[in-house]
Amino acid sequence: MTEFNAVLRFKGLTRATGFTLIEILVVTIIAGIVLALAAANFFPDEQQAARRETGRVALALEQARDAAVFGGTATAVSVEDARVLQWRRDDMNAWQPDNTAQPAVSIAPQLAVASLSIGAAHVANNALVTFLPDGVSVPFELRLTYRGIPSAVIGDALGNVRVQFTSEEPR
Repeated sequence: MTEFNAVLRFKGLTRATGFTLIEILVVTIIAGIVLALAAANFFPDEQQAARRETGRVALALEQARDAAVFGGTATAVSVEDARVLQWRRDDMNAWQPDNTAQPAVSIAPQLAVASLSIGAAHVANNALVTFLPDGVSVPFELRLTYRGIPSAVIGDALGNVRVQFTSEEPR
């Protein structure tokens, strides 16, 4: 090995150590691109966050509907205190929080109930949305806002639940 180094020194060449500026720049650019893509996925914009939170409420409503149909007993849902709660009737036919169901679904505190309509009537924002065991239910419209972005969770008489953003046309 020493003979090789001696030949290099004799010809005026020395062995280069370290990285060139171009190599460092290329690695830095690649790392920047990867970080930018990761940041876009880890930090969603307001619209994506609104869709996610509204979807969580819709999913909790669908789970309550399924619990009513497959459990053979009426189930209700309310949205209050940044949670979606499931309710069942007790022995005295009064609504009680259902502790046997899945735990209450936590939602972002930025998600607020703007209004709730059951049938054609506007009701209190924390009123119970009821699902019957036969799969038929009263239509409802739960209007939500997430940091000023309006959305709605809409249920029809057949128990279908869908999410709609006000910028979208009704389906």
